Amino acid sequence: MRISFGANKRFRVITKNGEAVDISGTLTGGGNAVRRGRINTNVQVMAATENHEDLIPRINEKKILLDEIRAEILSLRNTVEIKSRQFDQAKIEFRRCSQTIEQSKSELKTAENTVKELTQKFAETNVKEELKKVREKIEQLEEKRNNMTEAAEKVKRDFDEISRKIDAIYEEISGTLKKEVDEKKSRQTEIEGNIKTLRTAASKAEIDLKKSNEKLENMQKARETEKIKDRLEADQAVIDGINEKEVGLKREIANGNDEIAKLKDEVKHVEAKFAEITTKIEKLKTYDIKEILADKTLEKDKKTASKKKKKNTKTATTAIFCELNENSDESDLSSSDSEDDNEEEDKREVRSTTSAASSKAKAAADSNDENSGILPTYSAEEIAEFDSNEIQCQLNIVENERAGIEVAMNLNLIEEYRTKLRECKKEGQILKEITAKRDKIRNRLGELKRLRVEEFMEGFTEIAISLKEQYQKLTMGGDADLELVDPMDPYSEGIKFCVRPKGKGWRPMNLTSGGEKTLSSLSLVFALHHFRPTPFYVMDEIDAALDARNVMLIAHFVKERAETAQFIIISLREQMFNLADRLIGIFKVNDCTQNVVTPGLECIEDAAAATESHEFIIGTDAEKESVIRNKLRRRLEEDETDNVAAPKRARKVM
Repeated sequence: MRISFGANKRFRVITKNGEAVDISGTLTGGGNAVRRGRINTNVQVMAATENHEDLIPRINEKKILLDEIRAEILSLRNTVEIKSRQFDQAKIEFRRCSQTIEQSKSELKTAENTVKELTQKFAETNVKEELKKVREKIEQLEEKRNNMTEAAEKVKRDFDEISRKIDAIYEEISGTLKKEVDEKKSRQTEIEGNIKTLRTAASKAEIDLKKSNEKLENMQKARETEKIKDRLEADQAVIDGINEKEVGLKREIANGNDEIAKLKDEVKHVEAKFAEITTKIEKLKTYDIKEILADKTLEKDKKTASKKKKKNTKTATTAIFCELNENSDESDLSSSDSEDDNEEEDKREVRSTTSAASSKAKAAADSNDENSGILPTYSAEEIAEFDSNEIQCQLNIVENERAGIEVAMNLNLIEEYRTKLRECKKEGQILKEITAKRDKIRNRLGELKRLRVEEFMEGFTEIAISLKEQYQKLTMGGDADLELVDPMDPYSEGIKFCVRPKGKGWRPMNLTSGGEKTLSSLSLVFALHHFRPTPFYVMDEIDAALDARNVMLIAHFVKERAETAQFIIISLREQMFNLADRLIGIFKVNDCTQNVVTPGLECIEDAAAATESHEFIIGTDAEKESVIRNKLRRRLEEDETDNVAAPKRARKVM
């Protein structure tokens, strides 16, 4: 102790018993050796053996003792402050005296040199008076030096005495007060650092706010662009539907044109037959007039019947072609936007053909009307002159011609065309209904996509803002950002996670170190928890790549969030599981995995108060908790009686 707390210099001393006396005055060492490697496999929590009512007076006594100690500590603090001020003043005075002594020494040396020079210079002259003056001055300076030396020694003695008193005070309060003062100083330094960090974060937040506003404007532009894109897609879909409809109508028109071509062929065939019959009729007119007169009545009847038949046939054909023309006009009107010039020419040809057929039928009908007046009457002599065989022959010719006309004119094609036309109209109506349903579903799908993107962007923005806050808290000034790879389509390329650790530049998450990745991932997890809280989390060694400071920071961070969620954390770091509400130790003995479950902190404090109530613990809640846990761990190790192998390193689970 004499060597450690010497008057001139202090040393750190190690005694023979292994005790260490530090320069600051702390004394460490001693105590019983910790017995390890005999963990009891059947651990039972120590229960309180005394009644809680008996503990109340003892707790009150300890509280009174605590108040007295606190008052004594406060008094000692005041004394230390006073002595510190006195010590500072003594130091200042000592420095001033030392400077005066040094100055006097330098003046004395100067005076001696001056005396020597004057002695050599005025050796032959009478310098007694000057020498006397110099000696008087030297005596004065020596007297002044002696006074200064005495004052310096006095100051040094006072300084040594104050140092001893301060050392004694430090020795008295070093166990509790020094630690608390150091904690307060470190806390003050930490608060000052936090203030600087918050100021820096505020300035960065302003910059981030400007960037966020710019990003918001870009997102709004992206949304408008997306709406325009959706409209273009909808318009394109409508155009595709119209094109499909146009192709279908063209196909129907092509089929109709084929049918019209067939009908044209039929009409031409009928006209050829009609011309042939007309030629035969003209040839019959060139017969002998007598024979014609003889057969006049019969020929008139036959001609009348034949003309009526032809008239009826032509009238029916004309009506059918008129109806076909009307249907074709309706079909042409429905597809007028998609027909080309060739189809228009085909329709003009069909119309001209039907018009020609109608005019021919009308001319034939007019001729029939003119020729079919009042039937002539014949006398019995004229009738007797008619030849029945000739009449029968003419009748057979006319019937054969009529049969040929009926065979050549296939009226089933017209009926089939009508059927196809009705089916086309029906399918067109069904197509319109399906198109309307498709457009309705497509509009609904576009609305749902728009709502999905809006909800996603709202959640994404909130998570990005929360991520910035969480990352800044974890890294004490860093920054993080979430960006969309493709703002036009958020679901196509995903997101990009970039971070800026404190004192470094921006970089993607895949280019960061293991500890930075851990902090970034935890920031994202806590941001998601802020956006949509989850009641239960399981984390496996999240502190493996972190140092002790960051482990403690994350442990307190998780402790704050534990109010709204339950965290089960597998950890091997003491800084992490010292803050746990409950510990589960997993170990292996004789190839058999076992576990030890410790109760909550309240039960541990009750057990410690019941078993070691004579000890009083001073410190913060975390320090108390650590001391109690260590005591309980030592008690469990001491109570172990089975000789078992040393367990492997336990995995602590919060």
